[in-house]
Amino acid sequence: ALLAFVIGRAGTAVLVTVIVAAAAFELFEGFRRAGFQPATLLALLGSLSMVGIAYNHGERAFPLVTAVVIAFTLFWYLAKVVHARPMVNAAVTIFGFSYVGLLGGFAGLLLVFPDGVGMVIGLVLCAVSYDVAGYFVGSRMGHRPLMPDVSPNKTLEGLAGGMAASVVMGIVIAIVGLHPWNDLGHGFLLGVVV
Repeated sequence: ALLAFVIGRAGTAVLVTVIVAAAAFELFEGFRRAGFQPATLLALLGSLSMVGIAYNHGERAFPLVTAVVIAFTLFWYLAKVVHARPMVNAAVTIFGFSYVGLLGGFAGLLLVFPDGVGMVIGLVLCAVSYDVAGYFVGSRMGHRPLMPDVSPNKTLEGLAGGMAASVVMGIVIAIVGLHPWNDLGHGFLLGVVV
């Protein structure tokens, strides 16, 4: 990751692409283990291409890649490449692509800006701080379930701990002077938004 950041925006785009592809693969493996049969190959190709296309062609990547993934997913099940619940599995495929590939593509848009690497680093640091602190606070002190039907192990205490950690990290990022978050107000707002 450090090498990619040093290389610059293009190196970071490659790193983000690899991370998005790994996350999509993990999600689709989870779907498969849960009994679904998504068009994993199509969703992986769409997710893998999204960051690069967004980086090179901007916002046009989103409707283009999404339309291609949806069309080929529908053709996949229409051609009976997989013989199992076509509507459910098509929905799972499109959801997985949207959740990982489509959202991950926004990193490609951020990297277009001259200070895009700093934007991505700031967002990632705040998100990781949120996750790590939320896990530790929730697992150590969490007693009140947040949404037991959706995610039974999440707690209100973990949510509060993660939110606080994100805001603190945003302030630390501003103090360190990571551009473009080098203003205390910007770092604070970054932490709040994340």
